[in-house]
Amino acid sequence: MPQKNLLSALAAIAALSSAHAAVLWTTTFTGTDETARSLVNTTGDASFTDTVTGTSANLTFSDTSFTAPNFKNVGSRTYFSPNTNVDNPAAASPQNGGSWQTEFRYTGGSQTISLESVVFDMAWTNSTGALQVGDTTVRDITLTGEYSLDGGTNWLALAAAQIYNMTVNPGTTAQQHQDRTFTLGSPLEIDNATQDLWIRVKAENSGATAGAYVNIRDITFNGTVVPEPTAALLGSLGLLALLRRRR
Repeated sequence: MPQKNLLSALAAIAALSSAHAAVLWTTTFTGTDETARSLVNTTGDASFTDTVTGTSANLTFSDTSFTAPNFKNVGSRTYFSPNTNVDNPAAASPQNGGSWQTEFRYTGGSQTISLESVVFDMAWTNSTGALQVGDTTVRDITLTGEYSLDGGTNWLALAAAQIYNMTVNPGTTAQQHQDRTFTLGSPLEIDNATQDLWIRVKAENSGATAGAYVNIRDITFNGTVVPEPTAALLGSLGLLALLRRRR
């Protein structure tokens, strides 16, 4: 095979093995307790599931006066709400939650995936779960995302923690929610058949004098499915055979 055709073949094989990131799965909330979630796997990995059941998603607070989450139903949307005001830690109790932290665990499946980013859709509500409108008050929140592949023994950052203002449209009547994207420094390959993915997210006050009830609307996982070696090899051989026939 001429060198030019060989290079073209190699480029085609590389293109075959690469893919653009797409939604792998999403977690949304559908009811009034932690067992009422909707996990949608868009890659067809039918046995893939989550294991957050009956434990309030391992939810912890910096203020023990808050003991359980609520699932807020606002219009057609449901939110995972730790039901704590992420307020100035110096404020009077019980409005001094300071922070909350929770985990979501994903297990099962047969595919190997390359995880590139996780998106948390965060919402600011009041104590009854109503989405708030914009004002001029700064409500800076530090959001941290971590992952574990060994059952929670070791936790690694998805990306750098983010400090952002929950009031995204000051002075407007826009509802206050926004996507916070954590893009990994390099794609994380996960074999769903042998590894469970645990995700931990923490929201805490970032020195602002006003807090907010910080809730999760949904979580989106983006990346690609890694082709099985046999499938990739067959595809590559097919391309080479096609090029040979065209010589």
